[in-house]
Amino acid sequence: MDVVGLISEVAKKLGNLALEEARSLGRVTSKVRSAKDLLESIKPLLEDAETTSNQSARTRHWVEEIRDVAERIEDAIDIYTGEVKANNLVKENNLLNRRSRVADWLNCLYPCIKNCMDVMPENPLNIIYVHNLSVELDDIETTMKRIKEKKDILGTPALGESSRNEKLPERPPTFPYIDETKLIVGQDDDKSVILEELLSPEPAHLSVVSIVGTGGLGKTTLARSIFNSPKLKKNFSTHIWLSVSQQYNTINLLKTMLRQIRDLNGTEETILDEGYFIGKIRSHLEHTKYFVVLDDVWSKEFWPNYLKDACPDGLKGSRVLVF
Repeated sequence: MDVVGLISEVAKKLGNLALEEARSLGRVTSKVRSAKDLLESIKPLLEDAETTSNQSARTRHWVEEIRDVAERIEDAIDIYTGEVKANNLVKENNLLNRRSRVADWLNCLYPCIKNCMDVMPENPLNIIYVHNLSVELDDIETTMKRIKEKKDILGTPALGESSRNEKLPERPPTFPYIDETKLIVGQDDDKSVILEELLSPEPAHLSVVSIVGTGGLGKTTLARSIFNSPKLKKNFSTHIWLSVSQQYNTINLLKTMLRQIRDLNGTEETILDEGYFIGKIRSHLEHTKYFVVLDDVWSKEFWPNYLKDACPDGLKGSRVLVF
């Protein structure tokens, strides 16, 4: 289930719990309603975040935090209802007498716990489960408030605002030129491992290698060093470098790709048909062993949805490196 659907389902469960268990929950009913309201207030923020085609790593983490807290609420409800149901079944089977001392003890304590309960549940033993639910809801509410506040740090739109037309800051395009002296300590080992995989004769079919990591780890520097490796230059006859970025234009990327294969003629500079450029690129690459670097890729859908069609599998051991 997607996160938006999960939130809707859990909010519905909270509403049902508040209605059906109001007498047993007492003042904890207000905590159940509060959790429901807070969860529903996060839902529009989540919907806005999920309509953004190129989510940042921080936003994806924020969405997963919402999923985690929704699942915690669902677990808390299931545990409470399961324990109450089992306990009430004991009572129905006239087995509660075996616990009469515990029940009497809880009844004696009732004045002491009245500050957190409006009414005594029909089954006094259920007070324990109400208390456990109350403690868990307190902690969940604190977590949800923290998650909601994160929207300002992440740049997630406030309620009622739309993220669909927002433009993310454009990062300058990267180029394959490299100064080997700028390699970060430890990248020599990473470079060797990646080169070994890229230069391996197996598999013969087109292979995509992805290097993941947060920004600032020197992935572009490493990619440049690999791209300019003499061993790699010798092993592949065609070499293509594409700087993708968050806000990419597929036509411009395809044109850049074709320019690294051959010069564009005047007419081609004005063509806006993706299929035209994909066909021209494929017609060249299908007869050669090629190496493509896709630098600064933010969306996992970019390769399969936008560029894969331009890269034929000629069973020559071609490679695509995604950073």
